Amino acid sequence: MADQVDMIQVVGEKIKPFVPMKHIPHLIKSLYGLTVKSCKELDSYIDKNYHVIVTGQSENPYIKHPEEDGYVLKILNKMQSKNLLFVEAQHALITHVAKNGISVPYIVKNLKGEDMSLEKIYHSENMTDSTPFDFYIVRLLTYIPGETFLNKPVHPKSL
Repeated sequence: MADQVDMIQVVGEKIKPFVPMKHIPHLIKSLYGLTVKSCKELDSYIDKNYHVIVTGQSENPYIKHPEEDGYVLKILNKMQSKNLLFVEAQHALITHVAKNGISVPYIVKNLKGEDMSLEKIYHSENMTDSTPFDFYIVRLLTYIPGETFLNKPVHPKSL
């Protein structure tokens, strides 16, 4: 686990990952054995989330039939990527909620059979030996189609 000093955000520090869109197909292929057909960045606050549609073929022994609705590739921010216990707690919560009949995305295992991995992500589209980078937790979840609350009118009776 990260040192407590590492868990404190410095004023003005950028913690949201910078991930060029062109790197997403490579991440999906190398980590999950899936080929990207389309990719769209989703709204997020301090993480990076992408709705990824893949072809119908999988090189991943843990994915027998790729999801038609696609997946969400989640790249956690720099602070949460240092806190493995936080991510494990999220996974436990997802599992608990699913066991109680609530529709939630399920966590997809990568090619190594892991629920997540710590990946070196470069901060530029063009990588050289001097390109800055950080390590971020990357995970893949199934995508549940629907609309966000942002697109829905608010009615006092619905609150």
